[in-house]
Amino acid sequence: MLAKSSANNNQTLPPRLGNASHKDIGNMARNMFSEEQASCRTGVAKVRFGASVGIAVAAAIGLSDPSLAATFKFEYLPGTSLQEMVSFEMAGAIWSQFLTDDVTINLKVGGVNFSSKFGSDYNKVISMASPEKMLVDAGAVAALGNLQLDGNGYFDINVDGQTVKQNQVTLSTANAKALGIGGLGNTFDGTILMNNAVGWDLDYIGTAPDDSSKFDFLSVVVHEIGHTLGFISGVDDNQWYASNVNSDPDSNYNGNTIVTALDLFRFSPESSTQGIQDLSAGGEKYFSLDGGLTVAAQFTTGREGDGFQGSHWKEADANQAIGIMDPAIAKGEKSQISQFDLLALDALGWNLKRKGNGNLYSWNDLNLN
Repeated sequence: MLAKSSANNNQTLPPRLGNASHKDIGNMARNMFSEEQASCRTGVAKVRFGASVGIAVAAAIGLSDPSLAATFKFEYLPGTSLQEMVSFEMAGAIWSQFLTDDVTINLKVGGVNFSSKFGSDYNKVISMASPEKMLVDAGAVAALGNLQLDGNGYFDINVDGQTVKQNQVTLSTANAKALGIGGLGNTFDGTILMNNAVGWDLDYIGTAPDDSSKFDFLSVVVHEIGHTLGFISGVDDNQWYASNVNSDPDSNYNGNTIVTALDLFRFSPESSTQGIQDLSAGGEKYFSLDGGLTVAAQFTTGREGDGFQGSHWKEADANQAIGIMDPAIAKGEKSQISQFDLLALDALGWNLKRKGNGNLYSWNDLNLN
């Protein structure tokens, strides 16, 4: 995540850590990081915080029985403070209150100095998520996006004005677990790194006045976990298409395009007339549950579009953020999981806790205190 600048919300993102070639698609997790922008808004030592604390936090937050919720297990990098551990445990417990899938998500988490580790281009990056990913045949997830597959199992997408055939979809392994795909069991699901050179506000239950000089640690961790759950896009990986079009369905890696499960709900006004997804940069891109006919929420349009990585909602205006998966956060700002965030996870196949009237639970239903 990058720090949001009130003077320039569309900052240029730093280079991605190791661009994934098409030959690396099946192993994208080590090459694709979530880099976020703040706006007006490797060590391997294992440190366990204790399962009893995680369960206690989940029970105290209290929307649901923890036994009917997704479980988050964290492996902490050396140097992670006790307060930071509690924030990670609390962030996992928050997501557990909304997700009722009987799965365990295993994440390595902690802090490093990004400028020292990755170079000075990363001095504005405050956090990174690197979900583990896997490729599945489109038929395995066709029901999610109401895909119209041809006789060979391919579907059409739009990339830079070209209609491209694709027969595979990229899932985060956590999302695949929720869908019951792959027999993944207790496998590793990703890494979340926090920039320990950043001034963090660790008042994670909001008992002290908001500190306008620091970023809210809990908000950022909740956001990064959202990426591991499947809020990821192939838009930025497909930008080479502008000068390297290959829509031959028999070519290797389906023309080298990357389509994620979230991208199955990514449309533009132009692509909606064809009833196909749009993975182009720029223009208007939106989240739609009915094949592009209705706009539910706006997406960012990529680093070659509006300047924000495509795995996010559109940058918030001065008054209203779309959700926790906005691309930017300001010092002193506390972000919340919104109904749009939950609708997206519902579309990705996660089971969400609902009230007796069928409505989704909301952030305001949590007992953070």
